[in-house]
Amino acid sequence: MSTECVFRANNGPAKALAIAYYDDDLKLTKVSGGPVKYDTGISGYVFYSDAKKCTMTVPLKKKGATAKASYSLTYTKPEFFTRMMMLDSYDMEHYTIRIEMPVSLASRYEICERNLPEGMMTKKREENGDKVTLFYEFQNLKGAKMYSDAPSPRIYAPQLYVKGHFKDVEELYRYIYSYIPESDPGEADVIAKAKEITAGCATDRERIEAINDFVHDNIRYVAIEHGDNSHRPDLPSEVLRKRYGDCKCSAALIRAMLRGVGIDGRYVWIGTSKEIGVDWTEDPNISSGNHMIAAAMLPDTIIYMDGTASHHALGIIPTGDQGRQVLIEDTKERCIVERVPVEAIENSSRLTDLDVTFGDNRLLKVKGNVTLTGNTHAWFSQLISNTLPGQREEEYHTTFSQVLKGCRTTSVVTESDKRNTIIAGEGDAAGVITESGSETYVELNAMPNLAALKFDTEERKVPGWVDRAHYITTINLHLPEDMKSGELPRDVQVANDWFSGHVTNRLSDDGRTIKRTLALSITGNEVAVEQMATFNTDVQKLIRACNTKLLLMNREAN
Repeated sequence: MSTECVFRANNGPAKALAIAYYDDDLKLTKVSGGPVKYDTGISGYVFYSDAKKCTMTVPLKKKGATAKASYSLTYTKPEFFTRMMMLDSYDMEHYTIRIEMPVSLASRYEICERNLPEGMMTKKREENGDKVTLFYEFQNLKGAKMYSDAPSPRIYAPQLYVKGHFKDVEELYRYIYSYIPESDPGEADVIAKAKEITAGCATDRERIEAINDFVHDNIRYVAIEHGDNSHRPDLPSEVLRKRYGDCKCSAALIRAMLRGVGIDGRYVWIGTSKEIGVDWTEDPNISSGNHMIAAAMLPDTIIYMDGTASHHALGIIPTGDQGRQVLIEDTKERCIVERVPVEAIENSSRLTDLDVTFGDNRLLKVKGNVTLTGNTHAWFSQLISNTLPGQREEEYHTTFSQVLKGCRTTSVVTESDKRNTIIAGEGDAAGVITESGSETYVELNAMPNLAALKFDTEERKVPGWVDRAHYITTINLHLPEDMKSGELPRDVQVANDWFSGHVTNRLSDDGRTIKRTLALSITGNEVAVEQMATFNTDVQKLIRACNTKLLLMNREAN
């Protein structure tokens, strides 16, 4: 595959960047166009791979000047030739791709266009001897800004998608299964450790949980992936010995340990939701997956176990795994196609219960609990784990201070186990009381960071992404003896394709307490650009309801 980039300076002298990505199985040749820089594929000191980047700096000497960069990529393993994305930070007036392949392979593959507006592409095919050349020309592709609240570009970017290397899921499965080591010389060590850590367990469920916890607590995530190692798990005994590995390695160790204590453990291939937009059966391709987990096959259920989700207790499925189609190991020739369950949204929650009273100097006194469960607890536990020990107390204070606008935490006590985190705190809220004659207005914002849900839509061309989440905040405002409630704000309810929520205000029977409740359940994931205005409008309705002040009056006033 040959690529040629012609850049034009629109506003005087400039330097353009042409970038090519390659690895041990994707050979880069014929690089030209300007000074070249080569980088290796290292990310966050935990992921080491054969991925490489070549950056060509192309000089443009004056306004209107043009310059060219070009390079060629050769796939040594055609099964990895799965997509070509037309995505760049520059606007592209004209984009041409030329693909060459032997005639013997041309009839096998189908090149599909995805995410391309009508009329943007033309194509032609040429045959010359034993070679077929495909030409694709694209017009007026707009540069794309990257957003942290977007899914992977492989889901939304204009692209050519290559199908046909594997005729169906079973053929794909036989290929990826061929990377599984047939035997492990150190198997006895793995079995001995599995029996040791499950010695006190009375049931298979307890044994599964013990193995899940051991891998989470003892196997550090480090990926060293070069060539075949991108798909071949390390030997379980080596993972146990080294105490590190990637998703394939932790899955291999879980599987081996389960089998070592008589439980049917299996490999599971999966594509996570934010990164992969297709099912295995829709596109039986290498690129339809990006992750491996394990499964314990019990007579009445399948228990999925993600070895990289170190803060997820058994039974708490990471959000990115939920709802995804999986290939479960069965035999060398045949797999089981299943779908990971989607948990009830209430299983992963942030539950806030507050009691608020009037203090001195126009302060509100705040006391209550924040309870984190399921995936919300796991996310927070990961955050605390990545925080330096001396700064963790500050993180607890910051978390509790977010319960109410203007809150400044004075004390916190935290309890945490494998499934829940409870932060009990006290504090003061300033700047939320306004007095006007005999009337007092109290701003009781139940979720001051709600605006973070809104999307930046200015010149946006890529979809958004919202993770599943569930929030319930209950605030009990206890009135002083000399105050009574005025007319309460109306209830507000919102429901759309991505979330539902409501804000309510209720006065207790004795008239001494106003309870404000915010409930928000986010169930959808991708939000199309044309739907963002609706999404933002509905978020704004909840923001206004949370910001609506409560009216209190002096009891003596008429």
